[in-house]
Amino acid sequence: MIVTIFRHGQARDQSGPDADRPLTERGMSDVALGAEALVRFCGEQSLPAPDVLLHSPYRRTTQTAQILGSKIHLRPQVRQSLAPGHSADAVEADLGSISAPEPAHLLLVSHQPMVGYLVQRWLGSVPVPLAPGGFTTLDTPALIGGFAELCFSSLPSDYVRIDGTGA
Repeated sequence: MIVTIFRHGQARDQSGPDADRPLTERGMSDVALGAEALVRFCGEQSLPAPDVLLHSPYRRTTQTAQILGSKIHLRPQVRQSLAPGHSADAVEADLGSISAPEPAHLLLVSHQPMVGYLVQRWLGSVPVPLAPGGFTTLDTPALIGGFAELCFSSLPSDYVRIDGTGA
């Protein structure tokens, strides 16, 4: 199975509840460019496109998932286990409950430090840093520690705009 772990785009600072923080304009742009980069990388490496999109219920991850879903033509689904305060064990248990057939490419949208924990856990090595709007794609036979291989990882600074300029 292919798994892409996507960190939500850049969010606004605000004094209200953390769960209510929206994406900035740059965050929305970075996510849209990241979606295009993900599709391009999958095509270049002959990997399946994402077929299941799961996200934390927080506003910024919901917005990120909506942008990704519109670019990749998927309906985002909320998973509480991807919200802050949950463990990697909780994420793995939740993902194990996905009904058959198993996704060919699972796209997860979450927060730091969870995105780093999942990458580190599944690779069985040091984490790949993910800035807001960045993603890492892994190839794994199972969602358990140490069995995944890194396919690619990308940050907004790597994305190329349609006009050929960087993000």
